[in-house]
Amino acid sequence: MNGWPVSHCGPVPRSRPERWNLRVHGATATGEQHTWTFDEPTGLPHRTVIADLHCATGPTSTDHE
Repeated sequence: MNGWPVSHCGPVPRSRPERWNLRVHGATATGEQHTWTFDEPTGLPHRTVIADLHCATGPTSTDHE
């Protein structure tokens, strides 16, 4: 990722996968809440995508994996 501009305000928090979860609730098909740990979605099948990034402020960069 060399050369990517990083825009953020303040310090970047440390990643703590053991404390991370993905929660889907509210208007789900069953009305139930669903929660996954960090390892559950990252263990699903995946594919590589090459795409261009277009920023609303103007810059464009191409061929990101």
